[in-house]
Amino acid sequence: MTRNRLFQFLSIFFGIGILCAIELLLRVNGTFAHTVLSPTLPSDWKISGIPAAGQPQSTMLVRDGNTIHLSQMAKSHMKTPSFELEPETRRIFTFGGSATLGVPVEDQPEQTFPGQLSALLAQVGVPNETLYLGGASFGSDHVNVLANEVKSLSPSALLIYSGNNEYFNFGLALSQENPRYQTGKIYVQSLHTVRLLNHLFGRGPTQLTISYEQIKFEQDIKLAELIQGVLYNEPNSIIWEDGLAVRNDSITQTVANRFKNNLRSVLDAYPGQTVIIGEVPPNLFEPPWLSLHHPDTSQSTQSAFTERTSSIQFLPCEDAIHEWEKLIQMDAWRADAWYGLGVCQHELGLEYETSLRNALELDMNPGRPTAALNAVLTELDGADVIRFSAFEDTNDFGRSLFHDSCHLTPEGYGTVAKDFRNALIAQGWAF
Repeated sequence: MTRNRLFQFLSIFFGIGILCAIELLLRVNGTFAHTVLSPTLPSDWKISGIPAAGQPQSTMLVRDGNTIHLSQMAKSHMKTPSFELEPETRRIFTFGGSATLGVPVEDQPEQTFPGQLSALLAQVGVPNETLYLGGASFGSDHVNVLANEVKSLSPSALLIYSGNNEYFNFGLALSQENPRYQTGKIYVQSLHTVRLLNHLFGRGPTQLTISYEQIKFEQDIKLAELIQGVLYNEPNSIIWEDGLAVRNDSITQTVANRFKNNLRSVLDAYPGQTVIIGEVPPNLFEPPWLSLHHPDTSQSTQSAFTERTSSIQFLPCEDAIHEWEKLIQMDAWRADAWYGLGVCQHELGLEYETSLRNALELDMNPGRPTAALNAVLTELDGADVIRFSAFEDTNDFGRSLFHDSCHLTPEGYGTVAKDFRNALIAQGWAF
């Protein structure tokens, strides 16, 4: 061995030795020990703008003489036509998100559920003025604000179809509450020496230009990390009852309590008046948006899970169904595995409801109501709550009536209109 090669070998050897010594000292010192700080949960989010997470601070309905119309800000999210201060007949207000707005047929008011409801009531001899106060991304915060705004506008009935945007608005609030929260990956590099170098030299150069798609991608990643950061400290927050996942995490509790308080506020503002709440049906056949690992899942298991998921998706269900079951055994928190299993069970004629409901419950940022949200409706004493019969299990949970995760087809909106009409007739409106 030449002198130069010996020198190189000894340099590498001593270099590795020095790094190992630094790593050992850092581990003993504990300065760069791995900890995951839990993000701050939003408690009372009130932000100017629509549909900013929570109650908008600006008025959405504006009076101009004897005419009521949308404020300039509200026009970007709502399509409610102008109407007179005093109605000539019974006035019904409908509240909710984009499903109440009527997406994807919002430009055809007669196809939306408020439009179809108005026609159905007219057919049974009930003259009415049915106004839709739904807005893109609106949640129960907006319902609460709007319900208070229309108190002086002679409402005969209030119909509420809300629940799809509760977690969405919470996600906005969570991001706004933690603007500087950075976790990197939950399971970060294990070497304390690398963390020291990252600390000394920063995270690298800042990208000066970024596309809209990249911004959206980064926002989705940050939201996933925020939610994973909350759940990292709540490894036992999923309770299993007869094979069904029951969420009991702080996110679910926060969202469900806010949903309940908003609806309770509306009911308290209209004592003895007609307020009907529809239990918004979830589309069980919608793939989960945010599928997270159990906090105790190792990084190697996560990688193996991802690789197997990619390959299973291309298998026929006869072969894939057992692979999905194996993945669930690896990590029972994964919504995408439950969804894959449920779809295959449905295709093969097996019982599938449990799997698809677990996929929905474990979707950590769903655009659909979870069981916890629907359970809130049973806690509203004295509330007139209806379930839409066309979305029961006897009809494949209304699969053909959905346009996407939460919006309905015109036929789907028609079924909602019919059940709201029946509920109004049951309250004595058939005259």
